[in-house]
Amino acid sequence: MTLRDSMMEYLTDDREELGSEIQASSNSPESDDPKIDSPKPECPAMTRESLDQQSPHPWMAPTEQHRDHVGQQWLVALQRSYSVLLPAVILVVLGIPVSVATGDNRILDGCMLWFVWVSAGTLQMALSNENLLPRTSRMAKVVMLVLTTLMNPVLITILLMMAYTRAKAAATSTPLFDLLGEFSSGTNLSDLWSHIVGQYKLKQHQPNHFGAGDGALAILECGIVVWGFKLYECRAQLASRAGLAVCIVSTVSAAINVFVSTLLAKAFGLAPPEALAFAARCTTLALARPAMDSLGGNQVVNAALVVSNGIFGQLLYPFALKRLGIPADEPSSTNLETVDTNTDGARTIAAGTAIGINGAAMGVSYLYQQRSRAAPYSVLSMTVFGVMTVVFTGVQPSVKTLKALVA
Repeated sequence: MTLRDSMMEYLTDDREELGSEIQASSNSPESDDPKIDSPKPECPAMTRESLDQQSPHPWMAPTEQHRDHVGQQWLVALQRSYSVLLPAVILVVLGIPVSVATGDNRILDGCMLWFVWVSAGTLQMALSNENLLPRTSRMAKVVMLVLTTLMNPVLITILLMMAYTRAKAAATSTPLFDLLGEFSSGTNLSDLWSHIVGQYKLKQHQPNHFGAGDGALAILECGIVVWGFKLYECRAQLASRAGLAVCIVSTVSAAINVFVSTLLAKAFGLAPPEALAFAARCTTLALARPAMDSLGGNQVVNAALVVSNGIFGQLLYPFALKRLGIPADEPSSTNLETVDTNTDGARTIAAGTAIGINGAAMGVSYLYQQRSRAAPYSVLSMTVFGVMTVVFTGVQPSVKTLKALVA
């Protein structure tokens, strides 16, 4: 017999004896006195279930309700963190064994890149939660805003993957240059597949190999197509005189940026490859790559410019939009297909155009996160500006002019 069973039997017997005494006293002659009103308290039966529900002792086993509550908590936690757990599980179960058995590190590198990217995004989302610091000073909120912005997934992924590749090179005694070439060969998947079916011949500098970085870059390059769905949702706003004005301003800005930014970089004494990297400093990474391939610019410098430009913009957008009087989280902006385009003021259109041109994808994502009416114009300006930048850096007259300016 356990301590639990003994305790229940003792409490049950005690209740039965107490009930017997009360009943006996009520039947005694003294109880006939009308002046005395003897209460007859109810004695509920003590069962195992009632003891489980009423007993506060920690040694008692949890009830079914408590078990269900714990199970629901685990289910909610799993739903929130499955995107981080899935690449980690694949990394351990599939990536490491395949790398050890065959020497092919593509699955390992891909899972590590996937895990780092999702973890960085989850961390930034957790820091941006308004309930994290509900009652704090204004300065603390500003510090939290800066910290959240610096936790940009692109920046964190770059830093962690740099640490990963160098740690892997040191652990395997492999030259870092060879390891980076295995991680990203620079050959597009489309070129490689066309070469396999015999429709395209790879160039001399394109190896017949693709790594995890090439696969991630192929997914990243699809991002500009995804923004097309946002443009379709906002067609009521974009198919107007305001949308036409945004297209014209973005085209002119792209032409000015390509030549003026390159001249300024040259004036600061930068070498031609680094100076040409400034020609596509405000585009997305997916569109900046073909521009750099056409001009022969430094892709590393260009990527640093694009990321730093987006992060710096996200630090300034909250204060700039507040100063301009452009409200955020507007209820009418949740369904942009049915809104009246005449309600968008010139200030809203100008702010969206400026953020789309200068902030690219990071600025656009910020406006959509805030549900601002300026978001559709930022998508349009970002798309037109990026496409026209590729055009101005791809046609031969512009290429020859730019190379002559930095020579």
